[in-house]
Amino acid sequence: EVPMFFLVLSAMFSKDDSHWMTSGIYKRLIHLAGFGCATIGMGMYLLKNDYEMFVHSFTIVVLLDLFLSFICTQAPDKHGSHISSGLLMGYAASIGSGRIFWEIERLTCEPGQGGPTALLHVLWHFLAGLAVYFGSLSDAQVRYSAHGLGRAVDDP
Repeated sequence: EVPMFFLVLSAMFSKDDSHWMTSGIYKRLIHLAGFGCATIGMGMYLLKNDYEMFVHSFTIVVLLDLFLSFICTQAPDKHGSHISSGLLMGYAASIGSGRIFWEIERLTCEPGQGGPTALLHVLWHFLAGLAVYFGSLSDAQVRYSAHGLGRAVDDP
C-alpha cells in the first residue's frame, strides 16, 4: 500500500507549474496537503494497523490528484489537441470502476477465503494499473503542453 501513495504523490507533483493553481504558493499548499494526508494515512496504517485510515487518506490523495489533473487538462496543446482530457477520462473511469469492484469484493469476500468474489480484487488491481497508465500519459501530455518537455502523446 505504501508505494501506491508514492505513485500518486509523484503524479501530483508532476503537474507543478502547469497551471496557475499548481504554481507559487498554491503549489506549496497542494504539496503540504497531499504529503500531509499521505504521511498521516501511512503512519496510522503502519503504526496502528488502521487499514480504514489508509483507505480514506489514499482516496483523498487520489481525489486531489484527479482535481489537479482536471484543471491542468482544460487547455489544448500547441497543436489544438485535447488528448490529455481524453486520457483523464480513461483514468477516472478506470480508477472509479476499479474502486467499485474492490468495494464489492471487500464487503462480500471474507479475507483469506478466496472464492469467486476474490477475483474482483484482481480486477481492481488491473483497473488501477490501467488508471496509472492513462494518468501517466495524461501527465506527460500536460508537461508537454505547459513546458514543451518531451513529445505529445498523440504525435505520429
